[in-house]
Amino acid sequence: MKCYYHTDKDAVGTCSQCSKAACRDCIQDVGGALLCKDCVAAAKQAVADEVEASVAKAKRSLVWSWVFTAIASVFIISLIADAKDFSATAKFFLSLFCVYAAWSTFWGWKVVWPWWRNIVGRIGCFLIANPMTWLFVMLLFFYIPFIGAYMYGCLGGGIYQFLKYRKVARGEM
Repeated sequence: MKCYYHTDKDAVGTCSQCSKAACRDCIQDVGGALLCKDCVAAAKQAVADEVEASVAKAKRSLVWSWVFTAIASVFIISLIADAKDFSATAKFFLSLFCVYAAWSTFWGWKVVWPWWRNIVGRIGCFLIANPMTWLFVMLLFFYIPFIGAYMYGCLGGGIYQFLKYRKVARGEM
């Protein structure tokens, strides 16, 4: 059997993807599978596309974290500024904490929400329920993961997720 790429050379193996016969120069062992040079190039391109997509997703997440934080901060700070029970110093530190809580909850949500959807998706749908039951279920559907995201984010998970996404956005992972 002759090489698909070099008709003057004998083939040493066949590609496990496309079944082309290839010589030693045109075939590679990749993770225990023999791949021809076209399939190796296609695999490298697929990996490069996947890395590029994850970098773009991480950059979008970084931008949206700041947009969400800015919008939430305007709302939160306007509520705190109207409070009459706090001193100016207390309002300042409460505002700082609330801005951090909004920012970290955004990052916590990215971890908690997929986990929560996986759990709820395994439960299935209730076939018979009155409107109050559905309201209760919907509140639980969003309230429980929100509290989880808040706790995870504020206790350090938000910083961890932000740093992880920033590293991906820089192309370091």
